[in-house]
Amino acid sequence: MNNKEWLKEMSDMLLIFLKGNRFSLSSFFEKASFHIDSVEELAMIHFLLQNETAVFLEELAKTRELFPSSTNIHKKQSGKMAGHIQWKKTIEARSREGFTNRATYVSGSKNRTFETKENKVLKACLNMLRSLVQKYGEKTELLSSVRDYEQKINNYLAFSLLTSISCEKITNEEIKDVTTSKVSLYRQAALLLLQYNRLNAKKVNEEDLLHLFQRTFWQPEQMDVLFELYWALKLVKENTKEATLHLLYEGENLVASWEDMSYTYKLYHNSKGSALSFSVKMEEVDESDHPYLARKVLSQKEANRLGNQLFTTKAREHMFWQGRPDLVVEMREKGRNELYKAVVGEVKFTDSETYAREGLRELCDYLYFAKINNSYAKAEMIEGRLFLRDAPFSNVEEGQISAYSLSSSSKLTITP
Repeated sequence: MNNKEWLKEMSDMLLIFLKGNRFSLSSFFEKASFHIDSVEELAMIHFLLQNETAVFLEELAKTRELFPSSTNIHKKQSGKMAGHIQWKKTIEARSREGFTNRATYVSGSKNRTFETKENKVLKACLNMLRSLVQKYGEKTELLSSVRDYEQKINNYLAFSLLTSISCEKITNEEIKDVTTSKVSLYRQAALLLLQYNRLNAKKVNEEDLLHLFQRTFWQPEQMDVLFELYWALKLVKENTKEATLHLLYEGENLVASWEDMSYTYKLYHNSKGSALSFSVKMEEVDESDHPYLARKVLSQKEANRLGNQLFTTKAREHMFWQGRPDLVVEMREKGRNELYKAVVGEVKFTDSETYAREGLRELCDYLYFAKINNSYAKAEMIEGRLFLRDAPFSNVEEGQISAYSLSSSSKLTITP
């Protein structure tokens, strides 16, 4: 399975689970350091970043003249001539009077107004863009390149007749009409407004999702996070066919929650979960008589001491080892609070056996050092799963550890 194929599968799954607030992306955005809370926010950010928005503002900077609407006004007068005399209409008016008053004249004038639907759409578009930059501009570094948009819009409005135009009651039909305007700036403004209204209504489709994730995560340092999302979605999909997904509320990196007839399940990302800990305190090994452990403790203490002198961030000196799995599923019997079983997942977006072995070592550490209430967990309570991009094997199940790759055919079902 190539990148395009698993990305499409991921988008299909995500669209289903995001409906009804059944899946949270917060921890994935946080791990990628994006400071974004939802797909909707991501969509708005890329709406600002897209080329169409940049082109529109470039054309705006070159445009100073607004296009008014003109209407002809005809006025019948008696005894005086004012404005441009409309002789045809004057004769018609005198005819209706029986040609009894030769002092009757009809004059014409043009009434120009800038209160047109084109100008209303333009102003609504500028207000919308300025509002988005104000809302998201400082929230994420993704928008560092568009923070000057607000100033560009303000500069334009400062010298524009748009300031006096009201756009509060603009309708979608009026916006659609302006998409056929002969003036490019108006057309672009209307198209941007329609796109914004669709995104604001949370109508993000599969094509949108693919585009968003490719633009956001398509960097080596972020592809790992996207691959973690893929396997998290696979776990949820294959374990909820006969189960009920719950609505999500505030939780520490809680991605999804579901239940079947006998058990409840909670999936965490980039977290130790709610019942487990993955750490060994320095005091647990400090008095060891084993030469390797004794020297390892001394080595780590010296590294902590020097590091605290050289760097601003301080080491957690009381910790000998600690870890945080990519994925943790906590399984509990219904009606009981204590943990029944946990599935720990380590994800590696790699074709390299060396990197895959590193993931396997990390996974084994989680299994052997997992604790519940400060005591090491029983072996039968912890199951490990290694998720890889590619591997020289199809499926592996060895004791408490299973390994999967994109070419695996085995199911990810969690059993008691």
